[in-house]
Amino acid sequence: MGTSIQPETKDLQFRFSFFRNLWIKDSSAITLHGLYSQVTGPLWKPQTECYRKLKVRPDRENEAKMVKDSMPVVIAEGICRPNHSHAAINLIRMSLLAMYDLDHTGQRTAAIKELFRQLPYVAYSHTSISGEGLKVFVYLDARTTEEYPLAYAICQQTLERIATHPCDLQCARITQPCSCVWDPESYLNPNPTPYPWREELAADPSLQTLIRSAANHPLFLYFCESGLYK
Repeated sequence: MGTSIQPETKDLQFRFSFFRNLWIKDSSAITLHGLYSQVTGPLWKPQTECYRKLKVRPDRENEAKMVKDSMPVVIAEGICRPNHSHAAINLIRMSLLAMYDLDHTGQRTAAIKELFRQLPYVAYSHTSISGEGLKVFVYLDARTTEEYPLAYAICQQTLERIATHPCDLQCARITQPCSCVWDPESYLNPNPTPYPWREELAADPSLQTLIRSAANHPLFLYFCESGLYK
């Protein structure tokens, strides 16, 4: 059976871990509203603009990577054990959120962001630090690590259909870091509703095959290898 982790259920604060950069293990808790306030403020504007200038210069690729890696990151799916890394094994409380990443949306970035603003289960979104992608937080209401991969896959299928653009499968990992960024046009839904993945699964049991029958599915393999799905 999967690991049962007590979720946040008292309110919709959606608390999760905040790391000052990719390398440190010391984290603090931040709410979704707190993240939105910092993303829309000027705090990370210099680093964001610096990265975007460097990334278009092939000769500055290493510098661009250093800037990005030095940015704070959040683990949208929940709270990690204090003084430990963001590895999945260190997740001790689930936030009921899931993070999706759409890369290389290019000129469609604003249009896709607007599409997602209309979805009641999208709790938050911001433009990626590259300026050419989106990070999307969905109120997924997956309460255990066993539920998470299938719930994630069902919702991913819906987001991809609506956006007509693929999601980055790497970000299906339950504690995949999400880089912070400056985005004054980020979106916060103050009253999201859960994505109805359980209802969809009950209506169409074949959705189970998104994970179970895909023996070579990268997400399924990741969860099996990490011991989070048995």
